[in-house]
Amino acid sequence: MNILKHTRLLLLLLVMGSCSSKKDIASQTNTINFNEDWFFKMADNPAMTDDAYLKNTNFSSWDAVVLPHTPKIEPKIVNNQWQGISWYVKKFSLAEAMKGKKLFLKFDAAMNIAEVWINNKKLIEHHGGYLPFVVDFSSVALFDKENTVSVKLNNFDNPVTGPKPLKTLDFNTYGGIYRNVWLIAKNSLHITDPIFTNKTASGGVFVSYPKVNKQEATINVKTHVLNQIEEDQSFVIKNTLLKNDKEILSKTSEAYILKSNQDQQFSADLILKNPELWSPNAPNLYHLKTEIIQNGAVVDHEITRIGIKHIEFVGQDLFWNGEKTFLRGVNRHQEYPYVGYALSDNANYRDAKKIKNAGFDYVRLSHYPQSTSFMNACDELGIVTIDAILGWQYFSEDKAFQENVFQSAKELIRRDRNHASVLALA
Repeated sequence: MNILKHTRLLLLLLVMGSCSSKKDIASQTNTINFNEDWFFKMADNPAMTDDAYLKNTNFSSWDAVVLPHTPKIEPKIVNNQWQGISWYVKKFSLAEAMKGKKLFLKFDAAMNIAEVWINNKKLIEHHGGYLPFVVDFSSVALFDKENTVSVKLNNFDNPVTGPKPLKTLDFNTYGGIYRNVWLIAKNSLHITDPIFTNKTASGGVFVSYPKVNKQEATINVKTHVLNQIEEDQSFVIKNTLLKNDKEILSKTSEAYILKSNQDQQFSADLILKNPELWSPNAPNLYHLKTEIIQNGAVVDHEITRIGIKHIEFVGQDLFWNGEKTFLRGVNRHQEYPYVGYALSDNANYRDAKKIKNAGFDYVRLSHYPQSTSFMNACDELGIVTIDAILGWQYFSEDKAFQENVFQSAKELIRRDRNHASVLALA
């Protein structure tokens, strides 16, 4: 079989894997997979301005693509990967049921500088190619005709985001919208997104474990709620713990009142008797359903998969749930032949499964934040992770670089803080 046939087969498998990711929507009924029906074009004409791309209505010369996507099929051995400017455009209609809701697009990652326009209105410029970013397009959404989202990507070397220049780097920084994109519709009273909210130790649902032993565990659940209604709102928060789809325990708060256009974090403790603890040898997982309820109706909810554990270092020894533990580990990069970073969720799971089957129970994520789907696989399979922001033998005195590093660290923690597999961040 020649290399072209190999390439076609690999692309087919990866596309099939990406289409199957629609089943992940089950955890959030207000979230829709947004990976299909995109158009893509490399910016191969230097004379064309941003405005020319934005006003284009003829996509006959563009490629019809499905995300995750890489801008260029690279050779199997990559010595000089492609760098440049690329564009993605998608036309979409919004259901009438979404009128009056807060509307967001969430990009799990896009390399490296991303500028996003919706209906020709520039809404964000995001720096960094490995972490999610969220675009609020509520104010420009159209319901009487099609909407257009346009994304301009730049994966040239960048001294602010790092890493060091590609010619001196020992890994690649492929381009493209190479992870999933989601359309999210929320009521005006809702649980926030921790990345978008950008608040210290807050945003979304934040789970911690003040007390853990084999007899009892305390699960602390902090829920950050935003009221964007022009009136004060009364509601309760209900937290339900499930194991294998069976309710284990639940707790409903007293009635809270949140003033108009205010946000607040609410805390609750769940006491679980005889918890099934998470460890590399026994990766026991629970689902935590957090609901905002008004007048008996659920107005928003989030489902968070958690693993209860207690970790302690004593001298040079690691104790996991009270037992001395030795971890056997590997490094992992997220790139594949030909498609670069554009891995399907299934391909990420396959990597984790192969690592576990090879006898390893620990992965150092080199040298950047990796896909949520890979983190989910590690949670399921019992693979401990060292999570990392982007970095490899590179530092700059530039204030902009340092601010970007701190912001990336915050965003990585907010994305991965509830994953059972995370041991530490680097």
